[in-house]
Amino acid sequence: VSRAASLGFSLHIHGESGTGKEGVARAFHFHSHRRSGPFIAVNCAAIPLSIAERLLFGARRGAYSGADVDAPGYLQSADGGTLFLDEVVELDLSVQAKLLRVLESREVLPLGAWKAQPIDLRVCCASNKDLRALVANGQLREDLYFRIGRPEVTLPPLRQRPEEIPLLLEQELQRISPGMGLHVSLVEECLRRPWPGNVRELLVELRGAVQAALMQGASRVEARHLGPGAGASFGPALSRAPEAQREPPRQRAPSKAKPLPPDERARIEQALLQNGGNVTATARALGIHRTQLRRMLERHALTPPDADEQE
Repeated sequence: VSRAASLGFSLHIHGESGTGKEGVARAFHFHSHRRSGPFIAVNCAAIPLSIAERLLFGARRGAYSGADVDAPGYLQSADGGTLFLDEVVELDLSVQAKLLRVLESREVLPLGAWKAQPIDLRVCCASNKDLRALVANGQLREDLYFRIGRPEVTLPPLRQRPEEIPLLLEQELQRISPGMGLHVSLVEECLRRPWPGNVRELLVELRGAVQAALMQGASRVEARHLGPGAGASFGPALSRAPEAQREPPRQRAPSKAKPLPPDERARIEQALLQNGGNVTATARALGIHRTQLRRMLERHALTPPDADEQE
């Protein structure tokens, strides 16, 4: 990252959500010759298509209804510094074409303007998707890929770099609550969990654990202060009750009704078969109400075929 920044290249950062792509982008800006300039971070996935051009390229007064003053876009705001486009692949293809034009010409034409203005910036992009696959699927312009897709750095997920967890915990704890200590049980517990949300999830859960520790008057953050689902893989919801305290499933009480005569049982089963298991049609054929038939089915363990069990 530092080499790409010092050589004046653009940079693309690839990695799962929460791995710290913006932090790497800030490092790219810090190591460049534009470190004294602005660093403008843009979440492209959060930009509505209807206003994407106005936000990126700016607009002149009178360009559209309600445009009372000149409004610079993100590109003008990053002039002399670094523009970080997070999830750049979420931009519409028409916007991608205009962005490519700006990057090639180093000029931006705001909406409603008749003359382009020069800009000098370095672009850093990020995505959690495979850019080449997006190009093949027509979701990313090929010419834009060649402009922003190389060089590329890949951030591994947190589960593949657990050696960073103790340092991340210590740094964040010192930032939010310098007077608290970090108990070894918390570090060990964090090392055992997969953290699907990566660094973002780790830091969020640490803040929650600090709050829990403060509420309990503890001077150190321990493993018991972590939430039950912190860092766990997503899956079916589980009961929070201990296994020993869970009530066993209730068993249906044995029926005290008299056994159904064999000929009557055969008659009902034959009617169910002829009507494809449809309870309403079977009850009509037997000359009884469907509620009565349902009770008989339940009482005497008569089950209609599953495929057509509908009324």
